[in-house]
Amino acid sequence: VMNAYTTRYAQPDRPNRQNQGQGFRWGTGEAEITGVRLCGLDGTEKSDFAPHEAMHIGIDYTLHRPIHQPHFDVLIFREDGLQITDSQPIPAGPENELSSGEGTMIYRFASLPLLPGAYRLTVAIHDGRLEHAYDCHEMVHRFQIRGDSQAVSGLVSITTSGEWLP
Repeated sequence: VMNAYTTRYAQPDRPNRQNQGQGFRWGTGEAEITGVRLCGLDGTEKSDFAPHEAMHIGIDYTLHRPIHQPHFDVLIFREDGLQITDSQPIPAGPENELSSGEGTMIYRFASLPLLPGAYRLTVAIHDGRLEHAYDCHEMVHRFQIRGDSQAVSGLVSITTSGEWLP
């Protein structure tokens, strides 16, 4: 249902939208995401994470023309398409200078407070106002949260503590 809706109604806002098998890729092409690596704290590439483990995402890119401070964004979705995180774009390069060429942006999640299950990432390069998408990998990159969680329902597993005062 979500793919049918997105394909029919959101397509005009997503230039050059192409099915990538398990998600979509779209954007103007002025910048290109050339690689995405999901890694643990030690830098080892992996696709399985434990609840509350850190995740570092290496985003390799090429800017095909000079761009004022491109912004990189990563969003987490549950496998069924439910969006878990909000957009938190991170700028690359000095604010008032043009960037060009190739590079790597490291996007860091300090903790993944997610319940065990399958998830997908959307990875994008935008302008500073998030109005102009240069390249977007929409729900293309998959990862798993494995292991036990005390939470049995809900969306996230938030670490808590308590103190009983009789």
